[in-house]
Amino acid sequence: RKGDAKYFEQLGFSGYLIKPTLSDILHDTLECVLGEFDAHRSTAHHIITKYDVIDSKDDSILDKNFKGVRVLLAEDSLVNQKVASSILKKHGIDITLADNGQQAIDKFIELEFDLVLMDCQMPEKDGFEATAEINLIQQQNNTQVPIIALTANAMESDKEKCLSAGMHDFVAKPFSSETLLNAIDNMLKKSIKQAPTSTLETVKSGRQVLDISVLAALKNIMEEDFVEIIPAFIESSKHITSALWQAQKTQQFDIMQRHAHSLKSSCANLGALQLSAMSKDLEEQCKQQIQVELSQLQSIDEQLQQVIHKLNEFQT
Repeated sequence: RKGDAKYFEQLGFSGYLIKPTLSDILHDTLECVLGEFDAHRSTAHHIITKYDVIDSKDDSILDKNFKGVRVLLAEDSLVNQKVASSILKKHGIDITLADNGQQAIDKFIELEFDLVLMDCQMPEKDGFEATAEINLIQQQNNTQVPIIALTANAMESDKEKCLSAGMHDFVAKPFSSETLLNAIDNMLKKSIKQAPTSTLETVKSGRQVLDISVLAALKNIMEEDFVEIIPAFIESSKHITSALWQAQKTQQFDIMQRHAHSLKSSCANLGALQLSAMSKDLEEQCKQQIQVELSQLQSIDEQLQQVIHKLNEFQT
């Protein structure tokens, strides 16, 4: 019942769970209570609930799904193409290949991309020449697609050369899956934050309220446990939005940032990509301590109601 967690906290309990509970929630609650992981220590000042566990769990980049992200991979080595493509495809990224700098330019003009991976040493036109031409095209079209350099040279001077040439980040070869995915994730976050508002609104308005394919895949993975996920999301998201409304009154950025991050992750897992993007925007805004307006939370709340409606439809 409402108020039970506070009641048990006052009695001196360290954690509070409602039965039945999933085994991983029980396991992680025990870890939180015992302070096993640094990511859980922030919850140590009050009674641990399953929402604290969900909020405080580390998000591994290797577990992240980049479904819908379109990447242009400019690389002349067949082996390097296969290595990078294998990593990207496993994480849902849609890849277009270019064997040289001129092909990269042609494909960039022909198709739309969210990010470019650019090898520096290629025939016809190298990565530096291709980057210069692509950035010129972007200036003319008022676009901001980030370009990440891929190079076997790992000296600091090589990194500076790439950045000076107009590339936005640098990944040295050979690279690990984690290194490459982190670079992509960081660039995508920056490009969303820096994109013109009109571009953002266009992107958001074109997204589905709920990507059913993501939800269906999750149902297949969780099997009998899936029945718990939608009620848990609805309950936790209402708790989160209530906390956001409360924190907005006094502009408590740390609290809003934490709840926006939690909502972003849970929405992405269920395929509510538009609401996830809105939550990510709010999270970044709070990081920079930019005032949060009531209208923003109203938009998030309205989108959440649409998501809940779609989730209920999916259940039936």
